Order: sequence, then structure tokens, then C-alpha cells
Amino acid sequence: MLAVLFNLQYARPISLIDRPDDYYLTNEATTTSHDELMPIWVKEKPTARPASRLEVVAGEVKLGPVFENAKQIQFAAEAEAESEIQVNTVYFPGWQAKVDGQRIPLRYDNKQGLIRLEIMPGKHHVLVEFGETPVRLLADIISLGSLLVVGGIFIRKYKNEKQ
Repeated sequence: MLAVLFNLQYARPISLIDRPDDYYLTNEATTTSHDELMPIWVKEKPTARPASRLEVVAGEVKLGPVFENAKQIQFAAEAEAESEIQVNTVYFPGWQAKVDGQRIPLRYDNKQGLIRLEIMPGKHHVLVEFGETPVRLLADIISLGSLLVVGGIFIRKYKNEKQ
């Protein structure tokens, strides 16, 4: 009680910096207020939110409705010629694309590091999704294994104390 009483004066902030939400919410792609977790291939940081989730960068393509959640973006595309579509999401290892169920390569070599993919002429169903990489899968397995070992140690210790 005395420690709390004598140190209570240090629990109050010295100053407050009041910044508007726009300071923190410049773009859906940013990860923090100072972009310290922004991927290294992003050379030009976004300054505003994109007008739409998808953009046609090259060619002629009609885009259908977009269905999305945190890990997937799905849409229909009808291309008149070979076309390039930009998904306004910053690439991070784990993003992959499938056109009509076939995996295709992604590009992110633009200044913004945004996902781009090529579409051949015709009607297509496009799925862009975030999945596990081999490194993250290995880390998940190590974490699960560690959790099981620690749990086993606690259970064994508990059983030994009961006897």
C-alpha cells in the first residue's frame, strides 16, 4: 500500500499529444502510425485510401462484384485482351492468386508494393488469398510443440505433487 501511495504521482501522464484519426488512418495498408512494419518493397508509401479494391492497370477487363474478408478477395473478370489487375493490398509473403482454380504468379514490383496479376482473355473467377508460408508453418509447429511440452511438464508436476 505504501509503495502505491508514494508512487501514485508518477502514474499520471506528463503531457498528451492529441492527434486526429487521420494521423493514424492514412491507408488500409499501413500497419502502424510510423510504418515501422511496412514491407521493404514498398518504396512509395500511400497517402490516401484507394478509391476501390481493384484497378485495371493495363488491357480491357470488366470486373464483377468483389467479395472479401481479411484473408480472401474474390471477383469475376471478363477480359477482352491480356490484362493486368491491381489489388489494392500491399503484398506480404503468403499472398497467392488463383485464376479458375489454377495458381498464377503475383507481381509486387511497383513503387507501392501492391499486388498485381495478369489475366488472359475470357471469363474468369479470381481468388487472391493469404495463406501460410513454409517458414510460418514451421514456426506454428514449433510453437504448438513448445506448448505441448510445457503443458506436459505442468501436468506431470501436478500429478507428482498429488501423490
